[in-house]
Amino acid sequence: MFIKNISRPLLFALVLTFSTAPVVLATDSPYGNRSALEESTEFYNPAQVFIEQSMHIAQRGDTVLGQATAINEDQDVVSDLGYIVYIKGYAPGEAVHGNPQQVYVRSGFTPLPTLLSGEKHTFNFTTVTSDLPTGNYHVIVQLADSTGRQFGWGQKALVIYNEGAEFVNVFSETIELPEFNNQIVGSLTGPNVEPGGNIVLKTLVQSKIGSLQVVPTLRIHQFDAVRGTLEQKQFDAIAINAVSPTYVSLPITVPSAAGVYTASLTMNDALGNVLSTIGEYRFVVRGAHADVLSAQLRNITGTKQGDDVFVQLEYVGASDAETKIDGVMRIELYDNNGVVSAVEFDGVQLSDAISMGTAKLQLTRDISSDLAVRVLIQDNNGLVIGERTSTITLTTDQLERIAGKDSLAMMLQWYARPVYILAIIAIIGLILIFGALTLWYAKQAFANTPYFRVATAWIMLIAHSFMQAPLAAAYGNGNGIEVATPKTFRENAEAVGRVQQEYAFWRDVWNQPIVEIFVNKPLHNQPVNTYNCEGVIPIEYRVEYGACNNAIAMGRVIVRYDANGKKQNSLMGNGANWIIAHERTFQTASTSNCSTVGCIKNTSFSGNINLNQLDPGSNATTIQFVVKHNPVGSLQNGMPNNVVSTSDVYFQRGFAHAVNVHLMCADVCGDGVKGSTEQCDDGNSNNADNCTNACKLPVCGDGIKQSNEQCDDGNSNNADNCTNACKLPVCGDGIKQSNEQCDDGNSNNTDNCTN
Repeated sequence: MFIKNISRPLLFALVLTFSTAPVVLATDSPYGNRSALEESTEFYNPAQVFIEQSMHIAQRGDTVLGQATAINEDQDVVSDLGYIVYIKGYAPGEAVHGNPQQVYVRSGFTPLPTLLSGEKHTFNFTTVTSDLPTGNYHVIVQLADSTGRQFGWGQKALVIYNEGAEFVNVFSETIELPEFNNQIVGSLTGPNVEPGGNIVLKTLVQSKIGSLQVVPTLRIHQFDAVRGTLEQKQFDAIAINAVSPTYVSLPITVPSAAGVYTASLTMNDALGNVLSTIGEYRFVVRGAHADVLSAQLRNITGTKQGDDVFVQLEYVGASDAETKIDGVMRIELYDNNGVVSAVEFDGVQLSDAISMGTAKLQLTRDISSDLAVRVLIQDNNGLVIGERTSTITLTTDQLERIAGKDSLAMMLQWYARPVYILAIIAIIGLILIFGALTLWYAKQAFANTPYFRVATAWIMLIAHSFMQAPLAAAYGNGNGIEVATPKTFRENAEAVGRVQQEYAFWRDVWNQPIVEIFVNKPLHNQPVNTYNCEGVIPIEYRVEYGACNNAIAMGRVIVRYDANGKKQNSLMGNGANWIIAHERTFQTASTSNCSTVGCIKNTSFSGNINLNQLDPGSNATTIQFVVKHNPVGSLQNGMPNNVVSTSDVYFQRGFAHAVNVHLMCADVCGDGVKGSTEQCDDGNSNNADNCTNACKLPVCGDGIKQSNEQCDDGNSNNADNCTNACKLPVCGDGIKQSNEQCDDGNSNNTDNCTN
């Protein structure tokens, strides 16, 4: 990659794709060379920012007041942060169980302050419920950035009493594709459409109380509603009733600019007041496009000319999985007086694969105000195809806390991320293969020489070490190691030879996993002392699972840990002693509000577990998150049990998902077990033996007098009552004390200093 220096910056970037010429790949699928549009989680690692469990709400008439605390558990500075408040409820006939899916209220984006790693911020929020009908709801506070990328969330149950409110449910949305012989796909699967092409949005609407005249209103957004409304369309008024749902088809012309789009559908009255839940759609307009997923400050060594600023970047090209192009990327750092540093790249590869890197920029002058990072991506003709600006507001205290890391430390911190470790392992694997072939060739000539035997032993030792490395990133949100992979509905249908029959039920979720678990807490493979294994460990997860309209879907989550304290990379582990620490079941009602086909439901949990049976001598363990799911329950094959085994039918058929999270336990000084951060640990309270009460080896100058020391005052003053050699001062030791006129340290009584 060619680097054009504008203000002496450097860029350290690892690009996870290989160079290709600009090309559009022909395909007969509405999804290009992917199965359906899902937010990539294989390499994209959203910031680890969460809502603490202390969130609470209170109702005051038609207003909900609440307070929540956001905490940054990521290693990076998180700027451009904010929140969205949702109110979600249940559809007509849906049992009040699990988490509701229908969106009744969605607020705008409210900014929050920049958070350093480990920092918290408590904020108040409000939302209005005056038009909502009687029912059970959830208030959800969703953390996100200003582009719509979502992070952690918090939720609380809410009950509303408002009898007689006029309200309409919008549900079972699909998209009809004229370009593909009017094929019907799920509303959020993101089919590809030609620029300015036509699609038909379909939905079912039903009144809550009686006959109504409503105006279908559609708002189109670039990627997410957080970014604002690009276009609003109103259609002819329609009549709906409470007896049976009304089928609505809305033909639209999509935007001409390439990119990912979402659309929000509501039913309004004649004055424009919203009377319905929010229907959601997603589609992709083909063509050259780029999106900067993240432009976050990682570190700043100072605010003066010559100081370094590190910026973390994550970017992606066209989401149609058809268009690949080389572009030009420019990164600018500026304040109120203009640009203070910039760098430009030629030949940046842009496809639907996510690329990541860290930019190091050197300040050309002193910073005069808050910083902003602008990332501009152009095609080779100079046309802007992607842009993002992130303002970074830091207090003086925050600047002092993050300043001071040198360039090498920042590079090591970045490249220590799991995705890069896996890439490095792959490269080393290729080197080992080449080495093995070389050894094989050499063996033919001098297999019995001692040099050959030594070289062979070293290569085998290195190969064995890397074979013990983590095997994969988690299938869900990239946190952990996936050790049991679920099948998609399509894969299961093909396995049992019932493609046509199964497609009739599951066509809207055909290429999605049958069940999937997303682990938010604890974080995988964090540094020692992040978690105290002798206390409580926070767990937070979300399960997404398939449900059918006319059957009960049920499942079980099992969270267990290895009491032997090993880092396990498989479902059963190697010499593991699994202890169940958490178990939870979930199920839908007899109808799941999936129209005539299957859909995806979800359920979440946030709480704590106790590792009280963990071997006291362990400084690590593995927490395993397992979900087993039966999408069509019956008396013969109902709620899954808590058996976790490779021979279990759920794992054999792919109706289960499991993720291992490695936990490094905090070292406890005085427990008699030497941890990785301790020099020693003898388990006693004797501060004057071979191990101090701070779990450090005794040394002269530590302030603790040992048996081999005459004194130890713990300071560096050599002329006081205890020398820096931990000996009492005496005449002739070469150290002049206050009661001595001289001390030359020799035995010559006739020189300038007598004995």
